[in-house]
Amino acid sequence: MTDVESYRLEEGHHFATKEIFYLRIAEEANLRCIKVKVERSDMTNLILVGYNFYVSGSYSESAGWTAH
Repeated sequence: MTDVESYRLEEGHHFATKEIFYLRIAEEANLRCIKVKVERSDMTNLILVGYNFYVSGSYSESAGWTAH
């Protein structure tokens, strides 16, 4: 969790796979003790929400998964 605290998830961060992106979002939510649920997940979009927590991301072939 020290790494998660030191390198917070921010807009523009890129991830190679959806699974790694999802894991990074889960780590951020866990750090804040927030339960999240998937609002939308398909081949090019991912949206997770919780109480005072919202992360969306999209996929492109050139950048992989990008946090918004």
